Amino acid sequence: MLLVIVTTFIADSSAIFLQGGSNKPAFAINLSFSPNDFFYLVILGLIIGIFAEFYCKYVLMMQNLGKKLYQNKFVIKMSLCGFILGTIYSLLGDEFHDLDKLKKIIATQNLDFSINPVENITIWAILVVFILFITSGLAAAVGAPGGLFYPMLILGGAIGLIIGSLIPENAPNTYVFAGMGAFVAGCSRTPITAMFLAFALTKNLIILKPVLISCITSFLIARLFNEKSIYERQIQIEIEN
Repeated sequence: MLLVIVTTFIADSSAIFLQGGSNKPAFAINLSFSPNDFFYLVILGLIIGIFAEFYCKYVLMMQNLGKKLYQNKFVIKMSLCGFILGTIYSLLGDEFHDLDKLKKIIATQNLDFSINPVENITIWAILVVFILFITSGLAAAVGAPGGLFYPMLILGGAIGLIIGSLIPENAPNTYVFAGMGAFVAGCSRTPITAMFLAFALTKNLIILKPVLISCITSFLIARLFNEKSIYERQIQIEIEN
């Protein structure tokens, strides 16, 4: 716990120094938390914990499948998956071509509906979950370096946005960041680290309680299915193959 706090503080301080002393949060948005949110955040953590483990199994299955089908045929594997992914993303809006932009839209719910065929932010968030879920698994099948951290943040944020939009009299932004932390915690099995990562995006102490509730719940639910994180299981696959 102390190591996590010290490491997070050093990383955040280094980023502030490199930015010329600016300590502005990545997202300046309204956040809220009330005792009534506790139950909903537990539900959010429960849903994300189950979904995160399902995501882990899917990514690992695709990684295994890619190794078994193509083995050392790296060029064929890259070409085929690249063609499939390129075709999928060519049919999507510009926001899907930039994960950082996609994350900002989810965090702020600032989607330009004038150029987007989807006219409801909740339906759009469901589309984001579906697309990111499928495509990040295909990318894992290739075996090329790309990372899962950003897809985890976006998937969690999108699920948080969906759940938050269904709850009356709440700030959806709170559920977005709680969802981000919960999904990372569920996949990586590191709830405290996930909590600090979500906090670092807002620099707002209000977010700590909701993120902690959702992260701990997601972590405990995910561990019921498997104690190892997705990264540990990916390493195991590499060793066995």
